[in-house]
Amino acid sequence: MPYSPLEHFPSALHVTASAIRLACFDVDGTLTDGRLFYDHAGNESKAYYVQDGLGLKLLQQHGIHPVLITARNSLSAQKRGADLGIDTQIAVGDKLASCAPCANSTASAWSRWPSWATTCPIWRHCARSAWR
Repeated sequence: MPYSPLEHFPSALHVTASAIRLACFDVDGTLTDGRLFYDHAGNESKAYYVQDGLGLKLLQQHGIHPVLITARNSLSAQKRGADLGIDTQIAVGDKLASCAPCANSTASAWSRWPSWATTCPIWRHCARSAWR
């Protein structure tokens, strides 16, 4: 049987993870390497890893609603989200606060939505965020 790291995680972590229904992802530095490229007209571009898109689609298939959230007014992030069929919020000032409307709109879609305990924000500075 192939090795699976999942069996080595504490059972409490499995219980917590199984309740997640909303995953909010930062874009720059989380779904990209953080570099920004500009053409001569000032248009921004960035590179997205194709397997991250697969992972986001797999989350959807398993009942987790992924949302892309970025502080930048990023048309490339908006396009990436549209290509994947994923809700995307651009030019967001407070990323954590922007999760609330997603949680509220998603709550009506899923009867299993008990609270913020089912939301997982994912960005490169999570350790420094107010999310605890």
